[in-house]
Amino acid sequence: MPYIERSRRPPLDEALEPLLKKVALGRTKGEMVYILFRLALAWVRQQGQSFDSLSAAKAMLADTRDEIHDRYMRRHEDKKIAENGDVL
Repeated sequence: MPYIERSRRPPLDEALEPLLKKVALGRTKGEMVYILFRLALAWVRQQGQSFDSLSAAKAMLADTRDEIHDRYMRRHEDKKIAENGDVL
């Protein structure tokens, strides 16, 4: 997770809020991939397209995936193991 200073979050949250309201409801996986891809590509173009910026964008998306797994999927899996028993 990008644990950025709290003082830096409000302008980012303000910019994201309109998008979050539109994205939150009824989006398919494909639509979400499209949105994330467009955001990553815009960042790459702003940085100047190069191997480094493309690699960094890929790493950012991978870090996001890992954060979702670590903070949410793991908890969900642990809850289901407790409810239903482990497979092993």
